[in-house]
Amino acid sequence: MKLNAEYMKAAIQAIMDDEGMSPEEIANAAGLNRTAVYKILNGETAAVRRSTIRQIADGLDYSFIISDDKVTFIKNKKEKQITPPDFAELLSIYDRLSPDGKKQLLKIAGVLCGSGGVQTEAVSTN
Repeated sequence: MKLNAEYMKAAIQAIMDDEGMSPEEIANAAGLNRTAVYKILNGETAAVRRSTIRQIADGLDYSFIISDDKVTFIKNKKEKQITPPDFAELLSIYDRLSPDGKKQLLKIAGVLCGSGGVQTEAVSTN
């Protein structure tokens, strides 16, 4: 399946604007020859393969939707990792909870972690 290159050109330009990237950086991230990206941007190609769209999306951590011969890229959200200072703050908050509050929090954490919140024993971090 091939898509109209004009729509792809607009999508790549939007990514370049959003990410502050050059055509070379887009090509490198996607594992494409920079000439291929320049041909799309300069209107030197009439259609773009789905595999090229997939390479750009995967290389830049985007998802994409194809609708009516148009492509829309959507930035994938990354989950924030807890860093040691964040973890220490969480423990401090936990310590200030009432025993019932600690049980509720452990129950919620158990559900989120897949254990179903079976363990409800409050523990002290002191």
